[in-house]
Amino acid sequence: MWIKFLKDIVNLASHGYVYYCRADIPERKASRVKSVLRKLSQRYQCGLSKDQKYRRKKQGLANYEIKSWERHIIVMRTKGEELDPCGDIWFSLEKKPYDLFVGPYLHVYVGKARTGKKFTVYLARDTYRWLREVLREDIIYNRNEEFQKHLKWISALPAFSGIGHQIQQLRKYLNQFSKTNRHRLRIKAQDIRLRNIVS
Repeated sequence: MWIKFLKDIVNLASHGYVYYCRADIPERKASRVKSVLRKLSQRYQCGLSKDQKYRRKKQGLANYEIKSWERHIIVMRTKGEELDPCGDIWFSLEKKPYDLFVGPYLHVYVGKARTGKKFTVYLARDTYRWLREVLREDIIYNRNEEFQKHLKWISALPAFSGIGHQIQQLRKYLNQFSKTNRHRLRIKAQDIRLRNIVS
């Protein structure tokens, strides 16, 4: 599931796997996912024990892990000497967040948390703006049924701290907008409580 996929990426990033390489498979080649995963695991020596990873770290070598969801594959590594320095192109999550299109309306990314050294998941700008505009229109035209549907859609989002903060900011903005323009619809805190708990 995509939520677990993102949760795994966040956990790895928070444990030092801050570099990543995308290895997404085109839809027409979806049947090759397993073979690609197997080849990448062998290439980057994934699945090592904790002791083996510790020894590599002490030697100044990078450790690698692979995560996948459907056709989306991400290879993550720690700081250290690379196994194949001239091979794949690597990005830092701190400088270039990892983004993922989950569906036609949901675009998210993994990036630095607002405080500390941790990472979290956020709604991408296009998804946030879409949500803001559809809810504004629901408020303007008093479309309560559509309004409730959109709030239910929000409540189904995973409770990553980044998304949670964005939704609370959105709620404050929309309630102020509704109040200023004397509209009836308001968003209560319990209306958009994220129920997909991320532990």
